[in-house]
Amino acid sequence: MIDYYYKYDDTALLYTVQKERFNGLFTLEGKFYSKDENEGLDYTNLLYMPKVRVVSDINLRLGERADPTVGTFNIIGLPVNTNENTGLIVEITRLNSDIDGDL
Repeated sequence: MIDYYYKYDDTALLYTVQKERFNGLFTLEGKFYSKDENEGLDYTNLLYMPKVRVVSDINLRLGERADPTVGTFNIIGLPVNTNENTGLIVEITRLNSDIDGDL
């Protein structure tokens, strides 16, 4: 798991990690935003994929002035059995509000 927070006031660099470095299986956790079609409200969604395989290179653009798209990569989600689900590939939790809306 990687968390990266740092105030940086200079130009950004692009780092590329080749897919050969990611031969194993990983867990993917992420956050994305959506807008309700009926009421127009913004929501924060939490994404959880318990077992994924990276099938492409990963390009990370780091820095304060970097493009908001900080990563590009392709994965394959593999099913897992949990106590609640059989064959779980992805779990998406929609929160009742946009938790980052005031930032």
